[in-house]
Amino acid sequence: TAKTSFQQVADRFGGAQGAAARFFKPECELKLNDYKAAADDYDGYLARVKDYPIFEASALIGKALALEGTENYIEAATTMAAAVDKLDAKDPRRLDSAFTAGELYQRAGHMSDAAKYFDMVAKDGTGDLQVRAKTASEMLK
Repeated sequence: TAKTSFQQVADRFGGAQGAAARFFKPECELKLNDYKAAADDYDGYLARVKDYPIFEASALIGKALALEGTENYIEAATTMAAAVDKLDAKDPRRLDSAFTAGELYQRAGHMSDAAKYFDMVAKDGTGDLQVRAKTASEMLK
């Protein structure tokens, strides 16, 4: 399987090849709904992110989604918030990730943190995402 292949590359090679494999293995696990393994393996990539930092924000997003799958909403929210901080303001994933951070904080019961991210998207977003963020923010008030 792809998951096994990535593990073999991660075990055999260092540097960028090994780091990239450490990123793609949890991507496979996430697609297979193996959330605990995915979260753990994203941590493995993030522990060595200096070897191949290009996927750092993507790994944080993936880890947040894996943690959501395990129903660990507060850790998922803080991880997604960390991804938002890593993403460039022009990156199209930034506002989607901010909205997701708001949803995760809301599910964790941290309404002021949720409002912060919904307000960010309401201010800087466009289209449907902006409308959804404004509605979510208003519902928290």
